[in-house]
Amino acid sequence: MKFYIFTLLIIIGCTSNRISQVPSKNQSLPQKQALNNTEKIEHSSKNISFSDIKKYLDNNELPPQDRINISKMVSDFYYDYLTPAGENLFSVHTEVIECPWNNKNWLVLIGIQGTRKNQGNIIAKNLHIDLAFASDVISHRLVNDGDNLSSFHEKEVKSNYTKTLLYEIEHSGDFTEYRNESALIIDGVFVPNASHREYNILNLSMSYNNGKKMNLAVKKHGKTNQDPSQRFKLSSAIAMMGMLLKQNSLQKINTKIIIDNLMTLPEEKYHFKKELLQMVDKMNSLL
Repeated sequence: MKFYIFTLLIIIGCTSNRISQVPSKNQSLPQKQALNNTEKIEHSSKNISFSDIKKYLDNNELPPQDRINISKMVSDFYYDYLTPAGENLFSVHTEVIECPWNNKNWLVLIGIQGTRKNQGNIIAKNLHIDLAFASDVISHRLVNDGDNLSSFHEKEVKSNYTKTLLYEIEHSGDFTEYRNESALIIDGVFVPNASHREYNILNLSMSYNNGKKMNLAVKKHGKTNQDPSQRFKLSSAIAMMGMLLKQNSLQKINTKIIIDNLMTLPEEKYHFKKELLQMVDKMNSLL
């Protein structure tokens, strides 16, 4: 699998109930104790957290399908996105890669990280995030049981805000066309030449504080020699776990793909990997 990473800077705030807080120098991602929460499951009509899903499985029960929100499951994890530089309020991380469960399509990761300065304070109001998919994109869906939502609004955002979105897209381009050609690398940076195809994916626009705006274009080059990032492997594995639990997803999920993604994550950084693998095993036994 090959993909091209775009890391750009932007401006946003803070979500709650994430599996981890801001990492220390020796800890970068979710703490496993968050997955070992022994509190009682809250029974309501609201979407349940990833920790609640684990409680159901620990009790040898499948969580109610109508309360599983895949976007929420993905967002319950901390992906260690780059901190916005200088006075910028947000950074944006994007990746485009062959879809793990459907190699005819692409999977697009969009991760937005708010500044970690001024902890707990509101950094922006009336945040609007709009995604306009390129004409070459035949179809797109938010990986949340088929939703095609592409506009988001936050009344207020606080420091350390993060938002992670996964979209499965069908594109008119041939992802494999230039896969075996050698890439041109200058000072460690991929530089496309005339023979490299570039695909338009989407334009992302953000507005906040009733006037400030930022826009960026997300594109994919037809060839790169890099592997998916650990962020991508984790987020796509969590999404596939949600699709498997909902059972009515648009695509049948092979648990081997989930396990393969999780197994490549370094355990010293992803202390919760063992718990996730145990959850996949339990899901297999209950489904």
